[in-house]
Amino acid sequence: MRNITGQAVVGDDLYGRGYELAALWECLKAGEHVLLLAPRRVGKTSLMLELRRRPRPKWHVIYTDVEGAADAADLFADILAQLAGHPAYRRGLENIPGWQAAKDILSAANFSAKARVGELKVEFASAMR
Repeated sequence: MRNITGQAVVGDDLYGRGYELAALWECLKAGEHVLLLAPRRVGKTSLMLELRRRPRPKWHVIYTDVEGAADAADLFADILAQLAGHPAYRRGLENIPGWQAAKDILSAANFSAKARVGELKVEFASAMR
């Protein structure tokens, strides 16, 4: 175990948080929404990264840092990109009619721009990959 400052603590270095992790899983299993509020540097991100590192059976944990999101469109695009990167959700996205055609067109055109339609903004290069 190492005493780490300045970054999130993961794995064996996350010490003494078993109670909090168990409580989070119980809330999630019960279908409850969870909001972690605390001052900076008390371990909120470390807890979330540990949920992702060791998910429970039949659970998929997606983590995305949206601190840099300028608006709701950035938030949505980042979540979509994270889902597209997870095999279980990628298959679902690929089954959306037109997904493969859009991917082929954008890949052939070497399209790397951002597009905005109303509140939806997607960075095609990263989201379609």
